[in-house]
Amino acid sequence: MEKLFKHYQQYSDKELKTIWNNCLFVFDTNFLLDIYRRSRDTADRYLEILNGLNKGKQLWIPHQVGLEFHKNRIAEIIKYHDTYKQIISLFKNLNKDIENTYIHHPILKVQEINAKVSSIISYIESESKKHPNWTTEDNILQKINELFNNNVGPEYSDEQLKILYKEGDARYEKLVPPGYEDRKDKKGENKYGDFILWCQIIDKAKESNKPIIFITNDSKNDWWLVQHGKTIMPRPQLKEEIMKKANVDFHMYLSDRFIDYYDTIKNSKTKKSVIQEIKNAMEAEEQNRTLDSGNYRMRNKVLHSRRNLSFRIEITRLIQNIREICKQLFNQENEGYLFKPQYDEINFIERRLALFLEDIRHDSGQNFTRLQRLIIRMQDLTIQILNSENSISNYEKNLLQELINRLDNTMFLIREYSTIGNEFS
Repeated sequence: MEKLFKHYQQYSDKELKTIWNNCLFVFDTNFLLDIYRRSRDTADRYLEILNGLNKGKQLWIPHQVGLEFHKNRIAEIIKYHDTYKQIISLFKNLNKDIENTYIHHPILKVQEINAKVSSIISYIESESKKHPNWTTEDNILQKINELFNNNVGPEYSDEQLKILYKEGDARYEKLVPPGYEDRKDKKGENKYGDFILWCQIIDKAKESNKPIIFITNDSKNDWWLVQHGKTIMPRPQLKEEIMKKANVDFHMYLSDRFIDYYDTIKNSKTKKSVIQEIKNAMEAEEQNRTLDSGNYRMRNKVLHSRRNLSFRIEITRLIQNIREICKQLFNQENEGYLFKPQYDEINFIERRLALFLEDIRHDSGQNFTRLQRLIIRMQDLTIQILNSENSISNYEKNLLQELINRLDNTMFLIREYSTIGNEFS
């Protein structure tokens, strides 16, 4: 019975040690790209392990992994380099929002808060200058090239790929692992990536007659047997297929478990901080994958919350600007002399906008339909003044035109957020 259902049974410690001593270690694209994503301590540990396996002639990757690595490498480099700009932008906007929204707070010292935020911005700008420019001088790529110089499998021809794409479609329809999960997120030939690398792994197993250990950070169900949210082992279908086609054992590890067992087998030691960083990163990626791959209700709640927060920040800024322009209009020497009814009503609306801002600050529920009506009425009044035959000063005209622009921007913002699905109370 054990032989008949070997693919459903987990390996004993003794069996695993035998596999480790004789196998080829095959790394997925995400493991190699993690060398760019992780701290330098973790990246150095990855490279140390790869170097050790290379010396023992146990290191190999499919051509598909090499291809995906090179296709995605530049995007990963730029993404992490741009992170500094994104964080700086967030803090700069935060400074503006704090000043616009809380400048008249009776207790908080807004200028001191802004000064501290500015010091954080300066620190991030300083750190950005230390970030390696891997687009021009990439020591990581150089090391990876050296490690895998003779350790990359052959490329499939176009004819072979066409045949495999058809086979992949048939397998995906029957939910035969791996790769069928990628139908949801990837388009065109990209959805076959996992299936192609799997075929290349089997080819290498046949050629070398060696067991295969595959290291990946891909935790999707088309690679792993998951029960009640817990990852148990590689999918039995994978073990069964490679045993039938290549007559070799097959095992898989996520990166953190692989490094744990590597330390046990090789009697080496990895810093706890490195292991913890890998675990934290994988947990974060799993949470993101869950949001992307089916938990639509939760994802929509998150997006809705983010849009609402962004909307409230932006609408606060615009209303503050409108009120400032109104105050400048009211402070003129000839305040409301020719257009007293219009200015009186604008003044009334301005006071209503002040109350609306208080509601936003206390998150006490806002009637955005009423806000729209107030904005539209203020637009009408402003246009009446501008279109009047009575002369007004250039200063007043410029203020009124600026007020029209701010009111238009506010209406556009409200309509935009209504269109993308925000529900206004």
